[in-house]
Amino acid sequence: MGAESLIKLRLNEKILEIVHEDFVPALPWWIFLFFWIAAPFFFLVPLIQRGVEGVLFFVVVVGMGVFMVSRSYFAWQRTVLIVTDQRIIDLVQHGFLEGVVTEVELKDIEEVSYHIKGLWPTVFRYGTIYLRTAGDRADLAFRHTHRPIELYHLLNDLIKICRY
Repeated sequence: MGAESLIKLRLNEKILEIVHEDFVPALPWWIFLFFWIAAPFFFLVPLIQRGVEGVLFFVVVVGMGVFMVSRSYFAWQRTVLIVTDQRIIDLVQHGFLEGVVTEVELKDIEEVSYHIKGLWPTVFRYGTIYLRTAGDRADLAFRHTHRPIELYHLLNDLIKICRY
């Protein structure tokens, strides 16, 4: 299921960009989950020798790891910033059961900025995009954006087109 199916497009609206969070900041977590799932296999024979409780322990630990991997992947897959020619939609998924959708019209955006700080963000080219909105609307921050400079330029160009 793609991000396109998570929103309803307006008449004559086109999706210009779909941006996921960058994978690099989550890499330590994914490595941890890999070892969480792989570690019990190294102790499979002693666990089987312990009988039912050893096999049950093995199944529970591997099952928890698989659950955490699928939850993390599901949240990553559905946490996106969708840029259309009329608006920006920020979808943030927290696990399986909680998601937050924020939508901002291009005409309501006053300022776009980006922030890249640190060695890893500089080397792997990811950062945070900030959208400051007009009035009492919530400002947006989309973290771990891959190549935020390109997205920054795209958003600024869209805002200029929208204003004229």
